[in-house]
Amino acid sequence: MSVTDEGYVLTTLIALFAIMGVLSLPPVFLSVTATMSAAERRKTALQTALTVGIVMVVSYFIGDTILDIFKIDPEAFRVAGALVVA
Repeated sequence: MSVTDEGYVLTTLIALFAIMGVLSLPPVFLSVTATMSAAERRKTALQTALTVGIVMVVSYFIGDTILDIFKIDPEAFRVAGALVVA
C-alpha cells in the first residue's frame, strides 16, 4: 500500500477525525480559555492546531520507523490503541 494512495489517506483521516472526538472538544477549549481575550484564544487555537497537525503528519510518515527504533511491535501498538479508544 502506497503512502500516496488517496483511499488509504482518506480512510486514515476519517478514522483520526472520529478518534480525536473533535465534536466534543470546542466546549473544553472554550472553558479552558474563558479568561483569555479573543486574540489570545485565536493564537492558542492556531498553535494547538499546528502542533497537532505536525505531530500527525510526522507520525503518518515516520511512525513505523519510530516504532522500530523503540522495538515496539505495530500489532501490539494497534491493540493498545484500540484499548485506549474503547
